[in-house]
Amino acid sequence: MNKGLVIISILVLFVLVSLTMGLVPRWLVRAQTKKDKDASAKRVQPYAEVEEKASAVQGPDEGAIRQLADAVLTTVAGNNLASVVVGPYEERLVRAEINYRRGLRVGIPESNIVRVLDALARELNAPEYAKTDEEEVRETRLAIAYMLPHFILPQSLTAEEQSSRGVSFTVSPTMSPLEAVFVTHFLIMQKEINESFQITRAERAEIKMRINKLQEAGFQLTSRQRGEVMRALISQNLHHEKPELSAEELAVRAQREGEAMKNPATPYLLASIASTRYNEMQDVFRRAYTMKVSDAVALTNRSLELLGIEN
Repeated sequence: MNKGLVIISILVLFVLVSLTMGLVPRWLVRAQTKKDKDASAKRVQPYAEVEEKASAVQGPDEGAIRQLADAVLTTVAGNNLASVVVGPYEERLVRAEINYRRGLRVGIPESNIVRVLDALARELNAPEYAKTDEEEVRETRLAIAYMLPHFILPQSLTAEEQSSRGVSFTVSPTMSPLEAVFVTHFLIMQKEINESFQITRAERAEIKMRINKLQEAGFQLTSRQRGEVMRALISQNLHHEKPELSAEELAVRAQREGEAMKNPATPYLLASIASTRYNEMQDVFRRAYTMKVSDAVALTNRSLELLGIEN
């Protein structure tokens, strides 16, 4: 195995592009040919495999957990990596998952994913918007739970809670080890190519304040419509050549479009024309893939420790 492949293999648990390049752009296309649909089905398959294996896990069943771990690592790493590279990480994850399901260890808090991404951003000298916070982690988990409800279990909300939060369900504040790895990978994937995630905490807070003011002004937006407005405001911030619309104008447009895009996870799965920040993130990942092998090994192990998965 050459040096470049070794580095990519070692970093694959947390800094991956292969699945992203195939999966994300097609999900933007609303009208597809049969060939396109067949290609999309193949790309979505790893997620379907995770959902299928998750539905079969009952308690600390090692066999079912091992199959789920295989599916998670296939989603994260693909099928072409040597077992000598992936094997030790898989055993580490299987042990951690079994201990969690036996009640021998507590769940992993969302703040641990924040620690991992922020540490990676510092290590790779990434921009401030490469970092995350617990709110962004929670929103990412809600999007994944919509797609994979057996892997991340949705929890019911009262009608009042649904109205105040703008979503129809929630998720547990803690995660299993396999979920934590999956969400970490998914969020890094979004940081790399999805401009909706390439904003700073302050920028996100300011945009959300504008969206919350819409509700105060009488706009009744669904979670999907809120996502559409937020994505449009982010896009305007990053693409100054676009005509700038107010939050109110964007809300009206989102309501007018109705249910053309019913999946509330969609804003988390979109790609668009490259912005300056997109290009900057490509540079960050290129730096990651040119690290020394020893540094890459150390970085991966530190990331797992920060995530809360013991060796």
